[in-house]
Amino acid sequence: MKELEVKAQTVFTGRTSPITASRKPVMCTVDGCLRKASMSCEVTVTNNQLVPASETHRVPLCEIHAKAGDTLKWEWRRAADVAASPQLTLDAVIAVDTKED
Repeated sequence: MKELEVKAQTVFTGRTSPITASRKPVMCTVDGCLRKASMSCEVTVTNNQLVPASETHRVPLCEIHAKAGDTLKWEWRRAADVAASPQLTLDAVIAVDTKED
């Protein structure tokens, strides 16, 4: 399945909930982060191609990256074969301070 990169604005809503401990730990979503996620953060994605114009996602993050908030770089995609569907999938979350040039 081919995917299309989508430009979207991602904003933290400020709503978080703790992740309960389990046998299989939930890892932080940020690329390259090896820490366990301690909370699920709610983000709103705004994109002109969406109908309605925004959607909300819950993303597991470690404490450090949850504090980084809006400084994280978000990359969203949607499947090309369902281009009529505006729903986006999170492709990558990058911490700007650790990004290689």
